[in-house]
Amino acid sequence: MKLKRYFFLVLTYLLVLGFAEAAPGQWLHVRVVENGDVAVKVNVPLSMVSALMPMVEDKHFQGGKVRLDTHEMTVAEMRELWNALRAGGDYEVITVEDGENTVRVSLEGSTLFIRSSEAAKASVLVQVPGAVVDALLSGEGDELDVNAAVQALSETGGGDLVKVQDEGTSVHVWIDSQTSPAE
Repeated sequence: MKLKRYFFLVLTYLLVLGFAEAAPGQWLHVRVVENGDVAVKVNVPLSMVSALMPMVEDKHFQGGKVRLDTHEMTVAEMRELWNALRAGGDYEVITVEDGENTVRVSLEGSTLFIRSSEAAKASVLVQVPGAVVDALLSGEGDELDVNAAVQALSETGGGDLVKVQDEGTSVHVWIDSQTSPAE
């Protein structure tokens, strides 16, 4: 599913580059397990990511802000949509079913959930606290404010961000205060 890969790449980019301003002692963890064996294990103090963030600059990411070049939806339209979603309370926003694929977007409490599944083969769960979405969309024009989103994330206390399960491979991304979490 091309959309899932693109979304995962963008989210990973934001996670690795963006969660730099989180509270001291917080760690970004990434685990990739393939066929029962740990293939990738990353435990990075967010303060280290913070130190590296200014070194990363490209045409879409500068000064802690991401500029979107898209014709599908502008950041202004994203802001309008998010404000309308928040006003509606808890509910399933949209479900898209395409043969064996299902994507669901829901708002539960103050958390935005994105769930995707492909038959019995793969599943994706993304959890984004509402305060983080607010902060991300607080940039000007067509900019997403990653720095503000990172600050908002640090104030949430951490937790699961992304879980992917796909035919023998799993990916888990989360933030907590453990330097090396138990397996």
